[in-house]
Amino acid sequence: MYIFTKEYLEKIAKEKGFIRDTIEKTLRLIEVVGFINSDQITEGKLALKGGTAINLLSVPLLRLSVDIDLDFTINEEKEELQKLRDSITKRLNNFMGQQGYSRKAPAKEYHALFSQEYRYLNSGGNRDTIKIEINFMNRTHVLPLEKKEIIINTDIPASPVLTLNTVELYASKINALLSRATPRDLYDVFEMIDKKVIKDQEMLRKCFIFYKVIGGSPLDRSIDLDIIDKIDDYAIKTRLRPVLSKADKFNFNEAKIKVKNYLAKLMDLSDQEKLFLYKFIEEKEFLPSLLFEDERIIARIQSHPMALWRQRRVEVDQEEDVDSELEQ
Repeated sequence: MYIFTKEYLEKIAKEKGFIRDTIEKTLRLIEVVGFINSDQITEGKLALKGGTAINLLSVPLLRLSVDIDLDFTINEEKEELQKLRDSITKRLNNFMGQQGYSRKAPAKEYHALFSQEYRYLNSGGNRDTIKIEINFMNRTHVLPLEKKEIIINTDIPASPVLTLNTVELYASKINALLSRATPRDLYDVFEMIDKKVIKDQEMLRKCFIFYKVIGGSPLDRSIDLDIIDKIDDYAIKTRLRPVLSKADKFNFNEAKIKVKNYLAKLMDLSDQEKLFLYKFIEEKEFLPSLLFEDERIIARIQSHPMALWRQRRVEVDQEEDVDSELEQ
């Protein structure tokens, strides 16, 4: 385990303008991600996604990360899948224990998800947690997975990190924003737009549509941008500002307007894309060829576990949480 001294962390925090305790959490996340991508049991089987992937791998550090979200990447039959799952979660728990972390409570384990919080005492003597979540249903992806270097300069040795393609990464982030409307999602999408990260906007839209139908929220052919207005100043102050640099002049109202305008243009769906949504939601048919022309993409996702599950459950999807249902 890398030793994070209070003096070292204060130096880094001062240089980058972040809160010391949040800098420490991010460095600890980097250490755990490095382990996942170098250990013989976990390497190549877990792909980093979400805000942590964006801010460690895709853009220069804009906000600090607070958890580790992963997709399991091996599409095996049920029995072999369970063996792999057991070995991976056991290895993670053992590693975290060896590094001085303790489990906050029993893990939330469902068919689709493993979620565990690990406690630690930081350099300032305060208790904090790292949360690791693994999605076992998103085992296949639209675009090929990539290996990327961590772009933050630290003294922590780290292997290249398996992650989602940048377009797919942001498509799932946009879907998250329009599903749960959190300040960090708004910030990440705004920075994607502001930094012109994505060139292929058509693929971004198609990936978003795909994640919309396989996501955990109720199925609906409409795309509600007004949900962004649910984010208020208090949420920005309490849930976003603590993970931003003091030098970051993020303008909340400007960001909302810019993101909504961008997404309004992005969501100008073609007839084929509208038909894909109609077929999936109204007729329970999963026809990826309506959404994508590339045969390689179609081959990758035509047996996507979550797409097939949502297809079967489309009629009662509005009523039940995916993990609760999968447990039955």
